[in-house]
Amino acid sequence: MAAARRLPDHAAQLRAALVDPAAVLRGLGLWDGARRQGQGRRYVFRCPWHGEKNASCSIEAGPNEGTLRAKCFSCGAGGDVLALVAAVHRLDARQDFQRILDIGAEIARIHLDRGPGAVAPGPPRAAPASSPRAAPPAPRAEPRPALSPASFAAGVARLLSLSPLGGSPLAAGVEARGLLREALADGWGALPVDVGALLPELQRPDLAWLAVPGGVRAPEHRLLIPWRAPGGAVWTLQRRYALQTGEEIPSKGGKYTLPEASYHRPAAEYPYGADAAELQTAEEVWLVEGAADVLAVRALNRAGLLGGQRRSLVALGLAGVALWPKVRDWTLQQARGRRVFLALDSDRAGQDAARDMGPDFRRAGATLVRLQRPGEGFKDWADASKARLGAGRQRPAAPSTPRPEAPEEESKPPGPPANDAGELPEERAARLGYRIDASGAWLEPGEASLAPFLPRFAVGYRRTAHEEHDHQELQRRILADCAEKIGARFDRTRA
Repeated sequence: MAAARRLPDHAAQLRAALVDPAAVLRGLGLWDGARRQGQGRRYVFRCPWHGEKNASCSIEAGPNEGTLRAKCFSCGAGGDVLALVAAVHRLDARQDFQRILDIGAEIARIHLDRGPGAVAPGPPRAAPASSPRAAPPAPRAEPRPALSPASFAAGVARLLSLSPLGGSPLAAGVEARGLLREALADGWGALPVDVGALLPELQRPDLAWLAVPGGVRAPEHRLLIPWRAPGGAVWTLQRRYALQTGEEIPSKGGKYTLPEASYHRPAAEYPYGADAAELQTAEEVWLVEGAADVLAVRALNRAGLLGGQRRSLVALGLAGVALWPKVRDWTLQQARGRRVFLALDSDRAGQDAARDMGPDFRRAGATLVRLQRPGEGFKDWADASKARLGAGRQRPAAPSTPRPEAPEEESKPPGPPANDAGELPEERAARLGYRIDASGAWLEPGEASLAPFLPRFAVGYRRTAHEEHDHQELQRRILADCAEKIGARFDRTRA
């Protein structure tokens, strides 16, 4: 029997520690609307798997030696306490298992011993009075501040001012998708490779959720993405895995990370783009997945690549489709009287979620609800933007004459036809009635080349004396980092 339940020892240790359903619900931010049922330790709460207004999910001790089990009687989803953690934080149990354990350990306030065969004792379950008393859990070695929304927003603003995206090598990864202009406008930031110079600032109480003794939590998640409330204040800070250029895939854990609920519980949650000025005038609402997809829709629309003309739209992004219940009411208010394009990822989960959301928007008073895909061969809008607007790969906007509405349910953004003949780019452009300028942009005959967009610290940008100092310091750090890694000396005077 022991062999049957022997996950990794530290996972079994964690499940044994998470035996108080009320503490688990509070730690996961599910306490609002929860209630005790009967005289035992069974609670009902709002389901995190499908989202709902009335509680239909239960949590109680299961048959496996008292460890907790959750079950939704509405959608049928459920699982052990680790599955519940994964559902709330939108994690994949196979890919993000270590991250799930870390979050669970935060809730249980224990230290997980991941050594081979070592099991640290956790809080005791109900046991006979004669059993020996379990040792207390190991003390926490890192700060655990309780951040108010205002304190968190102020801390994030400070962090972004210390680490702007424009002076970082990570800007190249964003520019490769054609999104640098939009990212800079939204105030994205980037932790440097060497965060040592920022550690005194990162130890501030309002930023301590990023810091651990001697470093920064998950420092490879270096791209900083502020998610803002309608008034412009940051309600959370998302970080993307970006070791060098922003394109790598982490060997373990998720590509994105958010502050844990034990550090910051926002007063309210909003989709990305909730502060956009276009909300006041837009005729269309485009719902996508993620901040990068919001920027991609904006960029593609600015280039006239959505339906052949610039549309009057506002793009709103979800941090995964599981976040929809938390932002549903606010988003539906914005959709009233507007056309809605459900433009989620092209995978099965995204398309199924879009079809499930359609009735919500229709009931909310949207004038039209349509599924919209990013195009053949693209998983999401960031991929489409990289192909059409990335560095040196800009595609032409279709003619600006009005086009009829796309067929009901699904439509695809237009673009140049597939290059099946093996033509050179210049030959293909000429055949289609365009020319290619020195920057690689497609232009109509007689159209003047646009002035190139030069981000901060790019070649050709005229830097101020202060910016020049920052630029030289950045180069020095990059060279020092390279020298340390490959053991070579670099001559800064080399061309």
